[in-house]
Amino acid sequence: MTNTFRYKGFDLSILVQGQQGGNIYSLLGRAITRTGQGFTDNAPEFYTHRWESPSNPGAGRVSKAYSTFGFVANTDWLYWSDYIRVRNITLGYNLRRVIRTNTIQSMRIYATAENFWV
Repeated sequence: MTNTFRYKGFDLSILVQGQQGGNIYSLLGRAITRTGQGFTDNAPEFYTHRWESPSNPGAGRVSKAYSTFGFVANTDWLYWSDYIRVRNITLGYNLRRVIRTNTIQSMRIYATAENFWV
């Protein structure tokens, strides 16, 4: 969506982009935190504090259940892909009112910010 505003020689243009309703399946997340991963693997920190015994319950984020079914796909690695970002903001001024010559029909000065906000 692009909005352009003009007032007395000034102009402001804002380009906004977004997406709603999509999902991304993270194969990287699945590879790092897959089921069947042992404690000797290079795992995220929360796996090192998993449940080990009733006397050492861990942090409670990962259970004791370790499976050898590393090929199973589930929603643990499914993430929303909704986003909105301001791709471009341009503020300009038309110098036609300031500089009046027969050789130059139009001159504009402007500043642009790209990928301003995500």
